[in-house]
Amino acid sequence: MFTMLSDNINLGINMFQGAKKEWVKQFVKDEKIADSINSFVDAQTSFAKQVVKTGTDMATAISKEVGKFPDFSFKK
Repeated sequence: MFTMLSDNINLGINMFQGAKKEWVKQFVKDEKIADSINSFVDAQTSFAKQVVKTGTDMATAISKEVGKFPDFSFKK
């Protein structure tokens, strides 16, 4: 469940960051500045994907632990 969610979030990250790179390609004509901006966008992409992976790993671990709790429902 969490894997599909993180894949969808990563797809959104890739689309948004790809749009930034396309904007740079269209409007920034100085090669050094464009490379610098693209490096920054790559760093943002890496950071955002790591945040998603950490959240997914935490959610998976928590759901596995919650599944281990005993059932306290009393039968009548």
